[in-house]
Amino acid sequence: TLVATDANGCESQAELEVEIVDRPTVTAAADPASLCRGDSTTLTASGTQAFTWEPGGLSGSPLRISPTQTTTYTVTGTGSSGCSNTAEVTVAVLEAPVVQAVADPATLCAGGQARLTAAGADTYTWEPGGLDGASVVATVSQTTTYTVTGTDANGCTATATVGVSVIEEMIFDASAPRLVCAGSTVSLPLLNVPAGATPALSSDPANGITLRLEGPAVVVQAQLPGLYRIRAAAPAGGCPNLAELELQVRETPVVSASTADNVTELCVGQPLQLSASGADRYRWSPMTDLSNSSSSGDAILFTPTQPGVLVIRVQGTRDDPNFPGQSCSATDSLTLTVRPAPDLSRLERAVETCVDQPVNLGRGLDEDASTRYRWEPATHLNDVQSRQPEFRSPDAGTFNYSLQATLAACTATATLSVTVHPQPTVTIAPAEPEEIKTGTPLTLTASGADTYTWEPTANLIGPANEERITLAHDEEGTYRYTVTGRENRYGCTNTASVSVVVLPVRSMNVITPNGDNINDVFFYDADPAVYRTIVVRVFDRLGVRMFESNAFGETNGWRGTDRNGKQAIPGAYYYVVELERFDGKRLTRTGTVTLLR
Repeated sequence: TLVATDANGCESQAELEVEIVDRPTVTAAADPASLCRGDSTTLTASGTQAFTWEPGGLSGSPLRISPTQTTTYTVTGTGSSGCSNTAEVTVAVLEAPVVQAVADPATLCAGGQARLTAAGADTYTWEPGGLDGASVVATVSQTTTYTVTGTDANGCTATATVGVSVIEEMIFDASAPRLVCAGSTVSLPLLNVPAGATPALSSDPANGITLRLEGPAVVVQAQLPGLYRIRAAAPAGGCPNLAELELQVRETPVVSASTADNVTELCVGQPLQLSASGADRYRWSPMTDLSNSSSSGDAILFTPTQPGVLVIRVQGTRDDPNFPGQSCSATDSLTLTVRPAPDLSRLERAVETCVDQPVNLGRGLDEDASTRYRWEPATHLNDVQSRQPEFRSPDAGTFNYSLQATLAACTATATLSVTVHPQPTVTIAPAEPEEIKTGTPLTLTASGADTYTWEPTANLIGPANEERITLAHDEEGTYRYTVTGRENRYGCTNTASVSVVVLPVRSMNVITPNGDNINDVFFYDADPAVYRTIVVRVFDRLGVRMFESNAFGETNGWRGTDRNGKQAIPGAYYYVVELERFDGKRLTRTGTVTLLR
């Protein structure tokens, strides 16, 4: 109760009720309470809801801890009223034993025994092997590290290791062959050869093979078939160190190669049978020019395509049913001399020509003075022993020939055919032209072929290779024209000819211009179809020009007048005619004309 009095002596009082709460009863425990260093224990507290542990500032319950030394832990437990209390628990940490291990001997031969001894604890277990005891015996086949676990009276454990080295046994590599053929040389690798050691080699039986050491390998030369036990010994560290291997040596076949009739020389293109014996299967090389694409078989056909000295090899293989998949082989060879034969591969085999048109056979053959030739039959040939004889036939048809070419002792043959096509029938129209005057054009037309060539070309107006030509002659005479006609399919030709008679142009030498229309006019009778221009001039005996005209025909001629149109005096006058043809050729004609009245 609280009583309060002020300065006036007045009093007042109040009451306060206080509840006293008991502290919680906190307990702590450790399970286990003692442990080995490195192990764990569980701390548990009870008596309230919240717990804090020291040292460590940990909270909660239970807790898993691993102390490294003996430690007293204090736990503070706090209830819902905020009241707290504490409790303590001590965890004892026990030291692990110090375990030691030794091996005797520490180095031994493969399969030897070593005594393993441990100390520092009460009980021991060894791995590998699962052996128990402070001293155990282990059989060691390879270098091994042993681990021993020691446990003391408190149950604490510790480990120690000890190594046992095994002197590795020298052995033959597993990849070394176990089956070889007589006559072969093989290498048998050795593993684990002691450093600096030179293994001693031996075999059983001792004869039939020879042995030598090359580096860490045994080289075997197999000479006779049989089963051999090969040994290599290199003692080290008191160990025998003996490597052994069984080697089966199989019989190797004796392969023989031969040719038909023992031929060793032949010509290009000449087939030759090759044979082999002494084995079960064969393979020939090189494959070039052999008849069998797989180059196998005991007999094969060889047809050379190139000259030279060629070595052909055959590999024969013999199988043994006692050793499936394991075969022995041997080889033999043939040396063949191949002489060159005449090369007729480029000979033109199909020849075409025309009746009476010469053509050379043998086109495509190389010129070679050392090769002899013979053609058959001799029909239509000028020389049957020529490389390229001339063929000419008066008849159309097909003619077959055979050619035999000989170079030294080698011969080659070939056949060819000659097809003779008929000539075209060429004609000229008109076949008998009428007589023409100089300067008068004449047209000739050829037929019966595809293309034409006319000769001679001197009097042609236009090209000479047309089917139809036009002629114009400046001089009188008889002219012979020939046309050569060619058909396009086979190129056959033929000719036709005609003769053309050219008479001189009628030229007046006397005029009587009296109006009776008889010899009243002097003119030069030139055809404007042949000549592009004409100029006619008439002169007196003194060279004075009396008349000039550049027009064709009688109406444009001289009527016996002078240059002023007056009648000229009778007498002899001189004329000059200048002509130009359409082909550009220029001509001049001169003469005299007499004027009578």
